[in-house]
Amino acid sequence: MIASKAIAFVTALVTAATVLASALLATVLVAAPANANTIDATPVPAPVTVDEAPTEIEPEPEQNPDQTIPSSCRGYTIMGEKSLWDSGLVIDPVSKQQIFIGNPINWRTNPTQSRSWPIYLHGLAWARGYVDDFLKTGNQDSLNKAIEIARSHDANVTKPSRAYQEAWSDHPVSLRLTTLACIAAVTLLPNDLQKMMGQLARWQMDDKNYFRRHNHGLMQNMSLVRSGCQQAEQSWVNTAWRRMKDDFEFAVNASGVNNEQATGYAFFNWRAWEEALNEIEKCDLASIPPETREEFNRRLALLADFNAHATQPDGQMVPIGDTLVNRIGITDRTQLPTTAIYQDGYAFGRSSWQDPNAMHWSVRFGPKRKNHGHDDHLAVTYFADGTRVLIDGAHAGYDRNSDRAYLISKAAHNTPVVTGANAAIAYEPGTSQLTSSYTDEARTVVTVRDKQPKKQKKPLRTRTVVVDYPSKTLVTFDRAAGPTKKGTKPATISVPWAFAPDFIVTGDQVGRVSAAHSNLERAEKTPTLHAFDPRDCQPLSIELSNGKAAFGWRQLVETPRAVINGTQVLSIISPDAATVQCVVSNGTATLTVTDESGQTTSFFVDAVNGLR
Repeated sequence: MIASKAIAFVTALVTAATVLASALLATVLVAAPANANTIDATPVPAPVTVDEAPTEIEPEPEQNPDQTIPSSCRGYTIMGEKSLWDSGLVIDPVSKQQIFIGNPINWRTNPTQSRSWPIYLHGLAWARGYVDDFLKTGNQDSLNKAIEIARSHDANVTKPSRAYQEAWSDHPVSLRLTTLACIAAVTLLPNDLQKMMGQLARWQMDDKNYFRRHNHGLMQNMSLVRSGCQQAEQSWVNTAWRRMKDDFEFAVNASGVNNEQATGYAFFNWRAWEEALNEIEKCDLASIPPETREEFNRRLALLADFNAHATQPDGQMVPIGDTLVNRIGITDRTQLPTTAIYQDGYAFGRSSWQDPNAMHWSVRFGPKRKNHGHDDHLAVTYFADGTRVLIDGAHAGYDRNSDRAYLISKAAHNTPVVTGANAAIAYEPGTSQLTSSYTDEARTVVTVRDKQPKKQKKPLRTRTVVVDYPSKTLVTFDRAAGPTKKGTKPATISVPWAFAPDFIVTGDQVGRVSAAHSNLERAEKTPTLHAFDPRDCQPLSIELSNGKAAFGWRQLVETPRAVINGTQVLSIISPDAATVQCVVSNGTATLTVTDESGQTTSFFVDAVNGLR
């Protein structure tokens, strides 16, 4: 009973581990009349699709997998195929280069110095391809080769050591255990590989080797469950299930927000937890109490809703944190409200669920950066008429280099930065909080603010975002207050706006820039950015420069960048060549936005009520 159920169990569970794989300044140009300055769009390379994008996790599951092939034996195709492996070659998932690993294998091979390469190499995922070939052709030599590869690794990298430190970390160990489960799904493991499996399981059961409250930890638990159920090892399954219960309330909180601070990883965790829970129930050695399963289901349903809110009208997720720009999201939850505000750090909204040309926006705030998060507090993104307009720096890979540091930093995000005398003590990175919000069918108002640390007073930034859905207009009001001996006083701030790389941004008059799409098929509308000081309605100069953003794995492109400086800054982002009139009367600034069709929309700013 256990043997037959083990193969069925292994066939399905690993799909949870295969879910997701998954800028600075140039010469400053001051906006001036008569089309004086233009930042040209950089030619955009073809993006890496989600299925091709290499990550530290296994690739997306197949759309229609062959159910006769154990799913623990999938996840190898991005590293080549049998004819290459027979020649001692493996494809590096990051560089796509053919890497000669030798025959016998040199387990220290890492010519690209990629952080992902050792995970794949020592995870032995590519060796599963030989098992797959055995199942499809009956070629016993292929199965023997998979066993030979596992034995070679066990003989050369048996004990954790400095020389093979990368092989003995949570991720490759869990993948390696899964590879042994793949072999065991089709044949009785030889004694030496059974011993190897036990060593890997015991290593993962040691709490000092466990990556708690993280997707890597979930993958460790999954490998313990599938191998433990397969080998009738109750302690392996018990350890994994205990950890899963302890971690789940942190992985997915009561509001349905994932703790990894990246929309792409929210999607991954949703799929991984769904599959892990479904499959653990199929194991004779584990059971989930009904009330526990009900709470898991409730939170995972809310996480799915979160993923839908984080999905732009083009079907791709807004790339917050370590998320690729083309990460496919969820588009089938059109019954949800158009706005979602999460106390835990996110606000999303859209003008429609059905219209592909709808506007979509996001605001980030919340706890300090951790896991896959970026220093993106108070950052805004804006999508309209089928294209990204104001963008996040996104994600290009995990290599520890200047590109990675830049994409994580505030410089890669549309977030105000304290400048001048207070810059040295500006609170970054830190925490921020939602101080107020309001939403109805036509408009959403969100105010977020830095949270003051207990031991030291530092400048606090405040951003109010007002979104008008009928006109697809987004307005921000940014200000900051720095500490003094008698209290606080206004601090100067710099408000950057990064446009998508396929826009040509032109400073056509003081306080206004236009963004023309470089693709003529999308150039029908020209988004505009206006800037004013709300106290006197004077236009603020907008400096144009270039920044950087990710456009795929290890791919960065230049992006047009507009920067506004002041102590109080109003930014008005419109989806077309709108005009904006600002008038002050009795302490209230009135903004009147007139779009290309002549329709007008008004916004108001005063010292008491702020922006509304």
